[in-house]
Amino acid sequence: MGYWRKDINTSHFEWSEETYGIYGYSKESFTPTVDNLHVTFHPDELELMNEWLKNVIKAEDNIQLEHRIITADNQLRWVYQKVHVVKNSSGLTRYMEGTIQDITERKDFEQQLALSNRRFQLAIHASNQIIWDYDPNSGIITRGGKSNFVFAEVEDYKHNNSWFERIHPDDKESSLKSFEQAMNSTDEVWQREYRILDKNNQVSYVIDRCAILRDKTGKPIRVVGSVMDITESKLRMKKIEEQNKSLREIAWIQSHVVRAPLARLMGYVALLNENEVESLSFDEIKKVILDSAKELDQIIGEISNKTTELK
Repeated sequence: MGYWRKDINTSHFEWSEETYGIYGYSKESFTPTVDNLHVTFHPDELELMNEWLKNVIKAEDNIQLEHRIITADNQLRWVYQKVHVVKNSSGLTRYMEGTIQDITERKDFEQQLALSNRRFQLAIHASNQIIWDYDPNSGIITRGGKSNFVFAEVEDYKHNNSWFERIHPDDKESSLKSFEQAMNSTDEVWQREYRILDKNNQVSYVIDRCAILRDKTGKPIRVVGSVMDITESKLRMKKIEEQNKSLREIAWIQSHVVRAPLARLMGYVALLNENEVESLSFDEIKKVILDSAKELDQIIGEISNKTTELK
């Protein structure tokens, strides 16, 4: 951290050795005056810094500012300045003094964090999942992401909070008990499927999973999880199961029920061809064949109806 001072009646600044070091200059190579300082201002902030210098002189209180500078070796750095204005008994400014600190590493970290958060938000949006973060020490759970559900973004971990209250009554107790058992064990992951009401109060199916971070003693210190809406795939699977059931019924009808009237028809036709039917008249045989044909037609109709249902 460097120190500087400027008397109101001069354009010259007094810089400490640390201030020269931050700017990358030496006392012999650079004279810190208002005009000379312009070469250290970032081009995009030139007007801002000129305005700042004017405001410092008129300031009634301390001024703080973060800005970029160009060092002697043409490097871009971020600095934080805090300025104190000293006035005389008449209220006129006598001099101003300030501190300057190189915060480039912090700024770089903030920019990387902002980029990481942006990527994280894009990933959430693309995956259409809810991401949640639970801090067992504070008891606060945070949720985020675009979804079809209603929830508070930040709230206490309580059984009646905005998320848990919408879990289906038949699934709520077992799901919470399962999660809390995982927290009290040595498990590092937890997963549960349950039903929950969406924003239209319709029952949806979700898979809730998380990773549990523990300290050296095994105590959970952070939990990060995600919730995936599987309602569509669940309904699709249910429809497939129903279709499979109908297909099995059709197969059974074709292999068993159809066979009986068809066997009778074939049998009587064979007997007629061989002229071996003596106990029945032609009308009686015709009736038996017609009844079998009607039964077969009815069975075929049932198969057709089930096939239409599948479509």
